[in-house]
Amino acid sequence: MNDLQISRPSACRWCRRRKIRCDGGKPCSPCARRASLVCEYLPSKSSLARSEPELPKGAACAPCRQRKRKCDGMRPCLPCKNRSCADLCKYRGNSQGRECGSGRGENSSVGMSEVDIPLGLEPVVIPKAVFPTNLHSTFMTSLSGYRTSGPTEHETAAELLSLRILFLNDGWEYGLNVSRQKREAMARGDTSGTVVHPIFIPVCHLVGYVLASHSTSARWNHLKGQTAAAEAVQSSLILQILESPTAAPDPLTCVQVYKLLAIYTGQKGDLRGFQEFLGSAANAILRHENLLGLEDSVAPVQDIPVRKLFEEGQSALAHMVYVEMAAGIGVKTPPNLPPVLQAKFGRLAE
Repeated sequence: MNDLQISRPSACRWCRRRKIRCDGGKPCSPCARRASLVCEYLPSKSSLARSEPELPKGAACAPCRQRKRKCDGMRPCLPCKNRSCADLCKYRGNSQGRECGSGRGENSSVGMSEVDIPLGLEPVVIPKAVFPTNLHSTFMTSLSGYRTSGPTEHETAAELLSLRILFLNDGWEYGLNVSRQKREAMARGDTSGTVVHPIFIPVCHLVGYVLASHSTSARWNHLKGQTAAAEAVQSSLILQILESPTAAPDPLTCVQVYKLLAIYTGQKGDLRGFQEFLGSAANAILRHENLLGLEDSVAPVQDIPVRKLFEEGQSALAHMVYVEMAAGIGVKTPPNLPPVLQAKFGRLAE
């Protein structure tokens, strides 16, 4: 009998991502020249295909439903085990899943890990599945009782400019680490999308109102206790962009904005909203870690724009860990970030 032949893709993971020629070796020539790289090949979809029927709609675990993964119905399921988040593998309603090692039921199917998606082919736009599942039940609470169809009496162009400057200069605790070009675009209120995503403008205004209401400067005395309606307007604009099928932010913007909104809702005393937004930022990182410089093994990048993007992604993760630790100490919130992200943060400090 002939030995079983194991097929593999024509290019390794690194060569696929960099779009360079791979000789199929183990290690291949490009990886052999870089001692820090691990040359690994991704299994093809055909090698993982199974003939078992799909799970019934809605029977997948919560993480697989959020990230549109193929769940095998186990407890924990294979995708959650591969992502080191087995403790988050939970089923809703009466669908409790099956214990690992049990026989497959009539409607079971073998799960597919994230290696099924070749690097570089993952969607750049964050899918709606990673939006906070109860967004309207938390963030929208600040909108109740206020009109949100037009500007308030305080929202003049000069006032909004001052709010953006206030946030960019004094909002250090929000941890927004972006390039000088992006900061300048935010200060101008640039909504063209050429330098920074338009969603940052209402986010700057929203956080600016919070900073102004707590400022000791006489410049903002007229806003003390008067910002609720204005914050509702900006919150409505942010939601419209997040829910728009055509204006969805890129992965890095989603992580940064979700983190800012987590801190905002936390300061408002909405701990549920804080955990939802922080969790959504974590979901975005896990789905697009290769686009944010947060893979387990990332070689030094020479391209300056890509390096700056990676630095922003790594900074966002570091600040997320800090924010969660601060919340745990200050208001005793339970840990919300998956252990795999804590491990990624630890590797950043090495």
